[in-house]
Amino acid sequence: IKIRSINYNYNPKEDEFVKFGKDVYFVCDMELDLVSNYVNLGKLIQDLYQYPYYIKINELKVEPYTKDKKILLSSLSLRLYAHTEPEQEFSAE
Repeated sequence: IKIRSINYNYNPKEDEFVKFGKDVYFVCDMELDLVSNYVNLGKLIQDLYQYPYYIKINELKVEPYTKDKKILLSSLSLRLYAHTEPEQEFSAE
């Protein structure tokens, strides 16, 4: 997969986690323009669903490249969430 462009928006004000839990979660909107084939785009989507943090896929637009239908031009809009501090392991004493 090749990334043609990527844009970030950190902690969007309209997000509920940002409004009420900004000290707990870090939020990032990502807009990606990608070039790939069908197999690699499918693997990317599978990897996103297996990611250990909460991800919201807002939109995915896919269209074949006019000169070669095996190549896809995709636009992917994501919202990523992560804890602001890593989880700590507690040991029983």
